[in-house]
Amino acid sequence: MRILIGAILLLIIFILAVWSLLLIWDINILQGIDVKRALLTLGLFVIYVVILLTLGAFFFNTGQRAYDRSQGRIAHPKVVDRVR
Repeated sequence: MRILIGAILLLIIFILAVWSLLLIWDINILQGIDVKRALLTLGLFVIYVVILLTLGAFFFNTGQRAYDRSQGRIAHPKVVDRVR
């Protein structure tokens, strides 16, 4: 989790550094309409990913079949006998 947060933080710092350098040279790549469209696209993408992950977990959940319920209250993985 620390690596993910660190990577996101480094990415944000890098983007801000590039953006500030472009502002020094009076290069404006972020115009109002582009930012609005980009945020709308990103928002819709996040919503669709959450919906797909939720439906995938609902329909394809195999977590309960992988544990042996006869071993008590602690989750024990099923032992698979391998034939050689």
